[in-house]
Amino acid sequence: VVANHSPTAVSVAAIIPLYNGGPFIRQALESVLAQTEPADEIIVVDDWSIDDGPEIVSNLAERHPIRLLTKPNGGQGSARNMGIASSKATHIALLDQDDIWYEDHIAVLKRPFVEGRIRNLGLVYANLDRIDGKGRMIQRHYLDTVNSPHPKTSLRDCLSQSMYILPSASMFTKA
Repeated sequence: VVANHSPTAVSVAAIIPLYNGGPFIRQALESVLAQTEPADEIIVVDDWSIDDGPEIVSNLAERHPIRLLTKPNGGQGSARNMGIASSKATHIALLDQDDIWYEDHIAVLKRPFVEGRIRNLGLVYANLDRIDGKGRMIQRHYLDTVNSPHPKTSLRDCLSQSMYILPSASMFTKA
C-alpha cells in the first residue's frame, strides 16, 4: 500500500438495473434518496420490464433527480454497463432493485476514496445484512458467515479466493 495524502474529488452515481422490480424499486430508490451524503446521479436502467416498475420510477423522477434509461432485455450486467456508460460521476455505487442501503452507505464507502490514503484504489465493499421482503432482519454481517476470507485487500486476494463481493455493497472507480 502506497500512501497518497492528497484528498480526491469524488462524485458518485447510484446505478440500479430494473427488470420487473415493481414490488421493490420504490423502497430501493427511497434508500438512495435518504442518504446522509447524497448520490450525485441516480440512474435506473429499465431492462425491458413488463410490470409497473418503470412507471414507479417515472413518478419518483418527477419529484427527484432520477434518470430512467430503457434498453432491450439483456440482463443485469448489460443494464449496469449502460448506466455506468451514461454516468458522468467518478465513482459508481451499484444497487439491485430488491436491495436497500443504510442511510450512510455512500458516505462510508466513499470515505477511502476521499481520504486518498491508498493510491490507485479501485474498489471498496462492505459487509451486508440480509432482510426479507417485509424488511425484517434475517441475518446481520452476512460476509462473516461465508467461507471466504474478508476483507479482500489486494488483487491477488480477489483472484486466488472466492470473491463473494455483492454489487449492492460495493463502490468502484469509473474507468
